[in-house]
Amino acid sequence: MRIAFVSSMAGGPWGGSEELWAAAARAALDAGHSVHISVYDWSPPAAAVTALAQRGAEVSPRPQRPGRLSLLAGGLAVAMSRGRAGWPQWLASLQRFAPDVVVVSQGSAYECVVKKGTRQLLGWLQRSGVPMVNLVHLARGDTKRDKPVRRRASGLYSLAAANLFVCRRHVAEVSAWLGSEVPRATVVRNPVNLKETAALAWPAGDAAGPTRLACVGRLDARIKGQDVLIRALARVVQGDGGRNGAGGQDLVLSLAGSGPDEGALRALAGELGVAERVTFLGQVSDLRALWSQHHLLVLASHLEGMPLAMVEATLLGRPALVTDVGGCADWVTDGQHGWIVPEPTEEAVTGALRRAMAVRERWREMGVAARQRALELFDGDAGGTLLRVATEVAGRGGGGAR
Repeated sequence: MRIAFVSSMAGGPWGGSEELWAAAARAALDAGHSVHISVYDWSPPAAAVTALAQRGAEVSPRPQRPGRLSLLAGGLAVAMSRGRAGWPQWLASLQRFAPDVVVVSQGSAYECVVKKGTRQLLGWLQRSGVPMVNLVHLARGDTKRDKPVRRRASGLYSLAAANLFVCRRHVAEVSAWLGSEVPRATVVRNPVNLKETAALAWPAGDAAGPTRLACVGRLDARIKGQDVLIRALARVVQGDGGRNGAGGQDLVLSLAGSGPDEGALRALAGELGVAERVTFLGQVSDLRALWSQHHLLVLASHLEGMPLAMVEATLLGRPALVTDVGGCADWVTDGQHGWIVPEPTEEAVTGALRRAMAVRERWREMGVAARQRALELFDGDAGGTLLRVATEVAGRGGGGAR
């Protein structure tokens, strides 16, 4: 079978939204299928894209700006941005590949209908009759778009033979925005960055030393809210009477990840007097080692789909304190598997941290419950699941509007 994967994510070479389609592409190659991949042109390309190309996937990069020479480093593919008749070269390459099915991975729910290149892809899919699987990682409940965008989005969801979402909330939010129920909608799970998902022992020496919190994610406060976490940490540590005042708690926070806001976050921790309590770990490859030393996941995200950090932490037996965004409430019941923060504000996160610390002795048993809940929801073969959907769609010739 010939399977094409098209990612519409333009914010960077890689992100959590890319893990699922990449896992399906690996599974497809393992099964002997031919694979075509279209991603935006980055130099250097994401390591996962390079690895797929080295395994035999055909890679066709899309230029980030119209008319630019598209060159994917490492000799994987070289293409002019447009063919002789103005047809985008990457789309001509896809057409020559002659896929039996196309999996379109959208970082957010309407990306494909607001970008010219992917709108051309959707037009080709509609004319050709090649079935499409639409995979959505993020939906915003407050999205405001004009009528043409809404009309094109309705066409996209009607065209898809399967509309896949990483959480139930996104199905409801997209349906509400479109004004009609999303057809052929299914919830799928993302893979995790864990080679081993066995439960971890609770951190040694739990009764001594500070309580250790960890936030795993890109250092982009606009999305992930690490600035809110640092402010809340300062308030909980310093108590109501100042730095060492009454009600203070002995907490430390580790930030795992890299990103554009590291300098600003370091400065904020210094300004608030908690620099010695906030550690910047950079990119962490061994998550089991991280969680063997930490007690609680904390996420003050403004936007999420299904945060891999939450799934990974709970699978390993750690409770989670997370904002009520994306699919977090599917995995965490407040007071049972952790805490749900109603909004990503300093006040709300501070209150949730104080509630959590008031029952600090229960965290270990909550971690056990969090793991049990995660095991109920976790898909250990997420890539295989997406591949099965794609091959079933191809086998029946689609199923969406034509």
